[in-house]
Amino acid sequence: MKRYPDGERKPKEEYGYRQGILTGILLTVLLFAVGVCGKEIWKLSRERTVSWQTAAVEQVQSEQMGDKVELLLQEIDENFLFEYDEQEMADAVYHTMLDALEDPYSEYYTAEEYSTIREKMSGSFYGIGVVMRLSEDETHVEVVSLVDGSSAQEVGILPGDWLCQADGTSLKEMSLSEIVALVRGKEGTTVHMQIYRPSEYAYYEYDVERRKIETDSVYSEMLEDSVGYIQITEFDSVTDEQFQTALESLMDQGMEHLVIDLRNNLGGTVDSVVNIADMLLPEELITYTETKDGTRKEYRSDADQLYQGSLAVLINGNSASASEILAGAVQDSDRGTLVGTTSFGKGIVQSVRMLSDGTAVKLTVARYYTPNGTCIHEIGIEPDITVELSEEATEDGLLEREEDNQLEAAIQAVLEKSDQS
Repeated sequence: MKRYPDGERKPKEEYGYRQGILTGILLTVLLFAVGVCGKEIWKLSRERTVSWQTAAVEQVQSEQMGDKVELLLQEIDENFLFEYDEQEMADAVYHTMLDALEDPYSEYYTAEEYSTIREKMSGSFYGIGVVMRLSEDETHVEVVSLVDGSSAQEVGILPGDWLCQADGTSLKEMSLSEIVALVRGKEGTTVHMQIYRPSEYAYYEYDVERRKIETDSVYSEMLEDSVGYIQITEFDSVTDEQFQTALESLMDQGMEHLVIDLRNNLGGTVDSVVNIADMLLPEELITYTETKDGTRKEYRSDADQLYQGSLAVLINGNSASASEILAGAVQDSDRGTLVGTTSFGKGIVQSVRMLSDGTAVKLTVARYYTPNGTCIHEIGIEPDITVELSEEATEDGLLEREEDNQLEAAIQAVLEKSDQS
């Protein structure tokens, strides 16, 4: 905001113009809050049975909030001592609105943040190569896994580490999207990361180079006894194509049994996971969603089943969202065996709407259900065979294939299933 020397008041015309713009911005977002996100109004509208009463209450509330916004802006403009940025103020209002929903999955994105997200989903970006998640108590962000060969892996960051600071900025109380935007940057630049390693009760600091991360979200190989192995690290826009390529390659090599590894897969797009489920399941229901007003949308597989052999799916406490859609569909249809530990329990769906200025809003808009009608939100999916990962398998924070007792249990499950059939 432009300030004038010696306490001089800015011209009335400029004041009115600038105040009008910002008032319009903030009033628009507050009207949106009342109509869509305002908790009290939402509760009130549910209690009222007569629509005109609800409309009258909302109109009064909107006018009162608009008056208060205008009053606050006038007070700031006339008396606030320091400079401030109008766009930052508006963005802060938008962020605060979504934060007030107390839903960690609903967020407002600035144009820069949303561009970063779209870049990631497209298959490549510049970053340090960590997959992160918000802790269950929402107090910190922890590393779930690392991209093989990434700069973060090279400097010594490990799964389980907590991300504390990036270039001296505390990451506490930041959303995942804000942290991602801060950590990523131009190729070849470095970011100074402070991490906390709870296993050692110690802090470490690393200078980590930002490199191009090719998000190959599917890894596959043929194991002994004609067992194929496919690991899916996330479900982005290209994952279903990568999965089909890997699946067909293994089938060409004589695969008779398949293990799909969804451990530490935090989810992704519904379309991607549904397309993958369609390759594995016969013609049936994969999942369905229900919105606030009861609207139901079903996702079904067709009769063109690409793979029909024995199947096991590995899950753990970091298998979430889209991973749980696939696991739930496999379990409810008795198509295969789930092995590992109980999944994360994220049974809600988010929708992202891009706005005209390049910003975006992500809202939780529906619950999703397994084919049998179970919503696993905050519950998770229990495996058919529970196997805790041995300590020997994760020495130095990296999963050692030779010691992976969960994978071994999954292999035995598909071999036994094949013998029974």
